Amino acid sequence: MTVSIAAVIPTRNRPALAMKTVASLLEQQSDAAIFLSDNSTSPGTLSAFCGEHPAVRYCRPPGELAIAPHWDWAVRRALEQSAATHFLVHRDRTWWKNGSLQTLIEAAGRWPDSLLTFGADSITDTPPPLRLWQMPWTGRGFDIRSARVASLIAAGRVAECAHALPNLAAALVPRAILESIAARFGDVCNSTGPDVAFVMRFLALYDSYVHLDVALAVVFAPQQSTTLAAHRGEPDAAREFAQLDAAPIPHLNLGYSILFHEYQRVRRLTGHRLPPLDHAACVNEIAKALPWIPPPRRAAVEQRLRAEGWSGRADWPPAASWLRGMVARGRLLRAHFGVAPETISGVAFRTDSAALEAALRYPRRRQATHEHMTPFEPRSLGPM
Repeated sequence: MTVSIAAVIPTRNRPALAMKTVASLLEQQSDAAIFLSDNSTSPGTLSAFCGEHPAVRYCRPPGELAIAPHWDWAVRRALEQSAATHFLVHRDRTWWKNGSLQTLIEAAGRWPDSLLTFGADSITDTPPPLRLWQMPWTGRGFDIRSARVASLIAAGRVAECAHALPNLAAALVPRAILESIAARFGDVCNSTGPDVAFVMRFLALYDSYVHLDVALAVVFAPQQSTTLAAHRGEPDAAREFAQLDAAPIPHLNLGYSILFHEYQRVRRLTGHRLPPLDHAACVNEIAKALPWIPPPRRAAVEQRLRAEGWSGRADWPPAASWLRGMVARGRLLRAHFGVAPETISGVAFRTDSAALEAALRYPRRRQATHEHMTPFEPRSLGPM
C-alpha cells in the first residue's frame, strides 16, 4: 500500500504559533499535504503565509466556530479535498521532530489499517514552574486492546494510560476509520472536547490499535492552552467546556473531567462496549489536578470534590516538590554545560523557547524496558 498523509492544523487567533507548527512540518521534506484551517477573527496573516508556501492549503470555515465544530469542519474539509490514505489532526502548538513523518509513513506501510498512536514530549507550566517533560520510549511497536484501555479509564486510572490513548491530536488515522466514525456518530469529533471525544468513539468501535513507542513531537506554548486556561477560570476558555453534564461531577472542568464526560456520552450511545465508570475512583483521579486551580477558586472546587467523597490533600507534598526541584536543577546545570543527561524530564526553564530548544537538542535516550506501557498489558510487535 502506498501511504500518503494529510496534516490538519486547526487554529484561531494565534498566527505565530500556527506558522511555527507548519514550519516544523515543512522541514520534514515529505510529500504530506498540509491543511491550515483558520478560524481567526481576521484572515490576513495566515492567508498571506499560506500564499507563500504552495504545500500549505489555506482553509477558512464559513463562520467563526467553537473549538469542537471547527476541528470537525477542518477534518471533513481535508477528507473532501485530499486523497490521502492517512490523516494527522493536531494542535497549532506542536513542533515535529526531524524524521517524524517518515517514521509515521513507514509504520503506516507496516500496519496500514490500524490507527497509530505515538508519544510526544510536552512543555507545561501547570503546576509551575515551566518544565520540559520527556516521554520514556523504547522504539518498539505495541498492539493495544481497546477493551483494556476502556477498563483503565473506567477504573479512574487515566494518568497511567494518557500517554498512549488513541487521541486524535496524537495519532495517525486511516481514512476509513475517520469515515466510519463520522457515519456512526454523525460527525468525526464535534463534541465538548474534540480530541478526547474521538478517543471514546474509537474505543467503542474498534478492538485495537498500534502504539509507536517514541516521542515524535513536542507540544509547546502551554500559556496558549485553551484547556489549561479553562482550569484557571479564564471566561472565554471556560465557555468552550461549559457543558460537562455527563462528567462524574457535572459541569466541573478539572483534570480528566472532560475525558470522563466524553466517555459517558459515548457509552450511552454504544452500551456494552464501554464498562461503567467507578465514580469514586474517577473523582479521585479528577482531584489530582486540584493544584492547577488558582487559590481564590480552589476552596470552592475542593468543597465540591469532598461532597463527592474525596478525602485527599489539595497541594503538592512539599518534600516531593523540593526533591523534584533539586533533581531538575542538577539536570539543567548539566544541560547548560553541553552534556546530554541520561534523562531530562522535568527540567525547569525560564522561557518556552529555551525548553523547546532543549527538547530538540537533548532527546531522551532510548530505554530497553517498557514499564510505562505495563498498564496496557500490550503485545510487543518488535522494533519499529
